[in-house]
Amino acid sequence: MKRTLVQIPKMDCLSEEKLVRMALQHLPDIKKLTFNLDERTLTVHHGYQDSELVTALAPLNFGAKVIWSELFDEAEFDEGETLRVPRFSGHLRFLSHCVGFNT
Repeated sequence: MKRTLVQIPKMDCLSEEKLVRMALQHLPDIKKLTFNLDERTLTVHHGYQDSELVTALAPLNFGAKVIWSELFDEAEFDEGETLRVPRFSGHLRFLSHCVGFNT
């Protein structure tokens, strides 16, 4: 399991957070997402290559890039904190248009 910090310079509101969640929803092995809108970062607990996260976020044009990534023992991960990324069908394009001023 990996823990990755992603800098997302153009993510600064809840609508953009929702867009990021939707962009990552097709990746089934994401265990937890922790957003910090003030610092414009996202911490992801996942089982992927970091490049897959950045590739999934690229269409948003929010400037996502990996700051650091580390392996960690799954035993230290609290399964009670597992985040199920909600499935949003059809909303990504609409929200992308609404916050298009960031692109």
